[in-house]
Amino acid sequence: MIINSKRNNPHAKYMTTKLPQIPTLYNKIAARIIKQQEELIGSIAWTLARKVTGITIAKTNTPEDVVIADTPKEVINSLVAVCEFIWGRLGKMQCIEATADITRSMRTEDIPDSLK
Repeated sequence: MIINSKRNNPHAKYMTTKLPQIPTLYNKIAARIIKQQEELIGSIAWTLARKVTGITIAKTNTPEDVVIADTPKEVINSLVAVCEFIWGRLGKMQCIEATADITRSMRTEDIPDSLK
């Protein structure tokens, strides 16, 4: 008897629901912050983001190439801190606004402190 088949599993309808994976969400958050900063200061935003420990970005400077390391909440907090260093409180608020649609779908404990 196959236990994991959808036909025999009473929870089969839940198996087909795909929830966004947390690491992917953090990559999207970082990419959104970088793109938002790029609109304000140009390509130097990508250079500054590469200096944040835990962020890896390919040379193409595209959002799909942003990868966050093992401690994604800390990395996002560091990236927001860079924005806040450059723009002050406004920089942090820009980050919160730019990522609001993503963080709204996350559990509160998964949202980095800097974006709350």
